[in-house]
Amino acid sequence: KLVNHFQHFPHLLSSSATSQKPSLPASDENIKPLSLYWGTATTSTPHFGYFLPLLKLRDFLHLDINVTILLADIHAALDKIDFERMDGCKEYYEFVLRAMLRRIQVDQESESSDKHSSARSSLQSRSGGSGTLRFRTGSEFQLSPQYCMDVYRMSHISTIDSARGASAMVVKQSENPVLSSIMYPILQALDEVYLDADIQFGGV
Repeated sequence: KLVNHFQHFPHLLSSSATSQKPSLPASDENIKPLSLYWGTATTSTPHFGYFLPLLKLRDFLHLDINVTILLADIHAALDKIDFERMDGCKEYYEFVLRAMLRRIQVDQESESSDKHSSARSSLQSRSGGSGTLRFRTGSEFQLSPQYCMDVYRMSHISTIDSARGASAMVVKQSENPVLSSIMYPILQALDEVYLDADIQFGGV
């Protein structure tokens, strides 16, 4: 099913995805919409460069792909921020990212009467696509007993070298890194499952 989808989206890697929307054959219309997630650790301050992934997320929405923005607060605490600052940093990131999305004409429409509940909020692109975008916070599901047990299971089959190599791509590593930074890729792999995502979008 994923192959069928990607056959019709060869131009996703270009910047012109919003200029020409592909049409799926009738036989593919009943396929479950693709689900994609992009995660950002809430470590410091969102900057101008964040417009690049947000513009691409707008392209995905235009192509009827459901998108999740993960505000990775637990990841941020494992990386470098104090646990006491975790909630404040998450709220700041969400505020700034929502403002940036409005700036690139992605309308914000809440599915919930509780406007402070980021877990159930939705965004819909003004460009006409039917893909939905939601915000999720890592601590909403990463502290659950099932998730924690899966972290233990993953750590049981992961080597120090493989975890350290994977984490070095997203977290600054020293010669003697703290254990929390090596756990980072385990959580990242599990996030894809718990967010029910077909695709992880990202890059360095």
